Amino acid sequence: MEPAKKFEKIVESALTLMTRRLSIAIGEPLILLRQRGSYVTGKELVTESQIGQVVVDVDLIGEAVLKGSLFVSRKDAIRLGGLLIMLPELELVKITDEEDYEKDIQYAFSEITHIVGEVFTEVLQDSYLQPSRFVCRNQDVVDELKINEIQKQILPDQNYYQVNAEMILMGKVMDPLVFIFPATFLEPVIQDNGDETPDHAKDYKRGDGKEIIHDGSKNSENEKSLLMPVDAKYLKKIERLQDDIIEHSSQELQTLLGADLTWEEQKIYRVTKEVFVVNREITRQVMACLAISGEIEDDLYVFAEFKDGIRLAGTLLNTPPQELETVVDREEFNSDYQDGFSEIINMLVGILNVLFEDTYNKNIRFHKKQTRYIYQSSVEISDQEPTEDNSCYLFSLKLRINNNSSCCLQLILPEKVVENVVLTSRIKDAVKETAIVAELEDPIKIKPEENQNVKRKADSVPVLIISDYEPDAAAIRKVLEDRKLGWQQCSFGADIKGFLPGKFELIFLISQDLDEQVFGVVIKISSSCSLPLILASSQWTQSKVSMAIRYGVSDILLTPSTDEDILDKIQIIA
Repeated sequence: MEPAKKFEKIVESALTLMTRRLSIAIGEPLILLRQRGSYVTGKELVTESQIGQVVVDVDLIGEAVLKGSLFVSRKDAIRLGGLLIMLPELELVKITDEEDYEKDIQYAFSEITHIVGEVFTEVLQDSYLQPSRFVCRNQDVVDELKINEIQKQILPDQNYYQVNAEMILMGKVMDPLVFIFPATFLEPVIQDNGDETPDHAKDYKRGDGKEIIHDGSKNSENEKSLLMPVDAKYLKKIERLQDDIIEHSSQELQTLLGADLTWEEQKIYRVTKEVFVVNREITRQVMACLAISGEIEDDLYVFAEFKDGIRLAGTLLNTPPQELETVVDREEFNSDYQDGFSEIINMLVGILNVLFEDTYNKNIRFHKKQTRYIYQSSVEISDQEPTEDNSCYLFSLKLRINNNSSCCLQLILPEKVVENVVLTSRIKDAVKETAIVAELEDPIKIKPEENQNVKRKADSVPVLIISDYEPDAAAIRKVLEDRKLGWQQCSFGADIKGFLPGKFELIFLISQDLDEQVFGVVIKISSSCSLPLILASSQWTQSKVSMAIRYGVSDILLTPSTDEDILDKIQIIA
């Protein structure tokens, strides 16, 4: 792809994001549409036709500082600035007609340009361009003296690339925003186009010369599909992992989303970065990076197309179907949908922790590291971001929501995790029962003197306390003992699933933090029994309460708590 065309895809992504953020900022619908760009010289760029316009100096900061500019008509700058500071409509019309670009309006338009700079910086960083920061500096109204200054200092006579963005404000077409970039700014996106063979005519091969399997279900002629088959002798074990992921996540995901889910297609391939990041037909993906720690340290990645990520998040947020389809079509991944998608990833982290803890004897944990947005147009295989170019296993999981729309999640698991954990360390199911007995002897603490005073049968221990924070656990134990109620206590590391439901009637889960580990334990409990579960913590927020209820928590307890608070929670068994 020519560097200019590739760069214009980046600009288009920025304008899409800019449209949403500026519309929110000014409180009115604004649409920005990219027009075809062109190479120009400094002399062609700065002419008397720009007298009266507002010019903004732009620094493009990276290994070096390059100079660019942003031009906008004075009336449009006044209109945007006035909307931002919510001027009355009659006053705004008056100063726009008079082109009165007074200080308050100048300051307001500076805020608009800061949003423009933030958006471009975000998109450029996700596109891994250098330089990667777009900083709007000073602004001024162009006059004859300013033209000379621009020609000599700001935009000297060299090659530039100009991209215009058509502005439509409240249905009315305005003059375009004009972005000026030095031609050298496009150099980082230049690809080696020495091989002119059309993509669809090439036979792609691995480094060892063996032919690659193509997945013809979705790939187009322009998409390099370098999908390597899984070794037949490992296939059953790896398929078992995929089946386990689906089995563990089905009910939890269905409960979290409040929707009927049907798993449609599951595929496994060995892949490299060239497949799952670089050579994709889709232009934008959301990627969650999960850090793997313990006996093996690496990263696991979860990818979804923008549209699929929005659809999943919108389902979780109970967005009305018609409204959700509009948001999906526009790819409006706003903060609410980002939070919703993060909640889904948090659930997946909990499921993976439970799955690997219960199934494999390697001690590894997962936790969410970051979520970011990947713009394919300028990611190179040699880049260290967003991932290194290592061999991985791709688990492609396609599901249908409410027998309607389909979504696809792709899990990218490093080869060394699969080979060192999945293929070599599976625990036989027959061993689990003896392991439970051994583990109960240490973490479960039963005081003989308690049972002597229990009003129920001597072997009655109605309350299970699972805790990683002793002060709060001690407060709950005291109230139980005062009420002559037996209790057992264990840590998060105990084999909880192995002794549930037992003879328990109530479970207290106590933690200082409400993180992925805690919700992983919640998932483990709710998948093992239907006992009432009370989650105690000092970190409650409205979103955490909602998440806890979705995961199967019956009630919450805000700590530190009074005896009366605890008594209120145990009324169901007292």
